[in-house]
Amino acid sequence: MMDNSLLLQPSWAMRRAVVMAALAVLALFTGWDLLWLGLSHQMLYPLVATRMLFQWLPLSVLLVEALREVSIRQFRRWMWWTWVMVGIGNALISIMPVFYGLELLTANGQFLLMLFGFFLTHLRWHRKLTAGLIVTFVQLSMALYVAHPDWVSQAVYLGILVAIGTLSARQQDALHNATLSQNRRLKALSETDALTGIDNRYAFERTLDRLLDAPQPLVLALIDVDRFKRYNDLNGHLEGDRCLQQLADSLSEVSGGKLARYGGEEFVAWLAGGHDPDAFARRLVEQVRAMGLAHPDGDLVSVSVGVTLSLPSDNRRALLLRADQALYQAKAAGRDQWVVA
Repeated sequence: MMDNSLLLQPSWAMRRAVVMAALAVLALFTGWDLLWLGLSHQMLYPLVATRMLFQWLPLSVLLVEALREVSIRQFRRWMWWTWVMVGIGNALISIMPVFYGLELLTANGQFLLMLFGFFLTHLRWHRKLTAGLIVTFVQLSMALYVAHPDWVSQAVYLGILVAIGTLSARQQDALHNATLSQNRRLKALSETDALTGIDNRYAFERTLDRLLDAPQPLVLALIDVDRFKRYNDLNGHLEGDRCLQQLADSLSEVSGGKLARYGGEEFVAWLAGGHDPDAFARRLVEQVRAMGLAHPDGDLVSVSVGVTLSLPSDNRRALLLRADQALYQAKAAGRDQWVVA
């Protein structure tokens, strides 16, 4: 059965239509302000109350819509204060022309109210609050301009510039932070193997290029899981994936996290500095043996390792080629062992 309460919730399109209608009413009264230029002073008094009423109704719609968007209770009181301040500003804008003849001020005030309504329906809560304070400040300052035109006019323009600059700076800062965060996420995705969570081949090759530029030697080990295709075919791909994840965790302990997935069932591990290649490869092979992962052929999952020590003349291709040749020799000799090149 359909929940009748859902029928009472206005759709986004309906709420948008109401907001646009409220803005249209404010636009209408902005045009009304232009007619004031032709009215006599005596006719202004009854029009003030009508003007305030019909301005406040659509403005209230805009503010209620803004309050609906603020879902966190602790922030709602600030929006109510914004409502009060804008209401005071609206009242002053309506009353001041009666006493001081500020016909142009009324039109400007209505334009700012319309602008405020636009801000309320498109900005986040802290920017909505800032927009409300800006509009209130501008309205009050323009009203005070009647009595102190010399210094208030300068304060108005300065305040507007500062407020607009603040909003722009906040917007640019938010955009900049979002861009940096997105770039970091994209970089992490491009350099991480989705299955094992370790570096992928692209990240490893960039790391290797940096390490080869350093003066200290580098121990590099290519690791291949023995008979992994048989493991996958007999146990299924899900078990094969889980096996690779466990191997990645275990091998990372030996290499201190300096491990990458080179492809399929191949890993590459490295250590910078004067380490013994033979001892490093032996620890890798023995670590996998100690895991005790059962292979469907009746023995344990094992790895073959080809390891080499970098030379001053090595580039990436030469170093990897030497390690790959050592790995091929280890697999040809019966697997579950290592060869140093």
